Amino acid sequence: MNELVLVTGATGQQGGAVARRLLADGWRVLALTRDPARARDLAAAGAEVVRGDLEDEASMAAAAAGAYGVFSVHPGPLAPGQDEVRAGKLLVDVARRAGVRRLVYSSALAADVFQAAKWEVEQYLAASGMPYTILRPSSFMENYLNPLFGLRDGALRTALAPHVRQQLIALDDIAAFAADGFAGRLDGRTLTLAGDALTPGEVAAAISAAIGVTVPYEQLPIDELRRVNPRFAQGYEYLNNNPEPPVDIAALRALQPALMTFAQWLEQTGSAQLKAGFGVAKKNLRPSQK
Repeated sequence: MNELVLVTGATGQQGGAVARRLLADGWRVLALTRDPARARDLAAAGAEVVRGDLEDEASMAAAAAGAYGVFSVHPGPLAPGQDEVRAGKLLVDVARRAGVRRLVYSSALAADVFQAAKWEVEQYLAASGMPYTILRPSSFMENYLNPLFGLRDGALRTALAPHVRQQLIALDDIAAFAADGFAGRLDGRTLTLAGDALTPGEVAAAISAAIGVTVPYEQLPIDELRRVNPRFAQGYEYLNNNPEPPVDIAALRALQPALMTFAQWLEQTGSAQLKAGFGVAKKNLRPSQK
């Protein structure tokens, strides 16, 4: 396979996972990033790295020229100063003019209900006339590796209410569905992605079993999260008061038999990283937790 795929957000979580999967599958990858120095691992793996900005038409047009496919993802709340709708529509226009044959857009769970910017981009892409796949990932399992959403001070701390069952997806599984999109197996489809659905207590129990240490769940005060990122806080407030639309995980597993549960993700990649993080966190454990 010698086709070229432009991967935006290549130094982010989703873009990086997609780039690595495509390289492993034999695609040529053009990794777009605002900071090429952060993409050294992708360059070492065989990707060509190019500097670009999602809101800069000239750089996007140059990057899309000659590409078979484009993976489109926007950092959303991690880039509050950027116009997500303008950037998403611009990439669709640039890809269409460049003759790109397939565009895979990573949107978000319940975009048509709660993610107005992503929903607008979805509709624009669907009306563009070019072959597309829309992926709507649920919360990343890898988020639990981030102290803001995971292990901190010897406990699992998120802003999620204890009763809320949250749907989860591994980044490698998002990448697998993206690869299927570029292979033409998902043309015109919109897939909401999840491999598991757990309450915070169930997540804490699974992590405890994986790392061999009891990890309690403590709900992070929403105001504490709001001070870090108001859009993250808004998202958790919505989740705590509105159940997520249920994902048909069995149907997804029929498309991707290797789709991981949270326990499988822990076994394959997560537990080793969480153990390392817990090793740092446990230095600050309260006496009752030692």
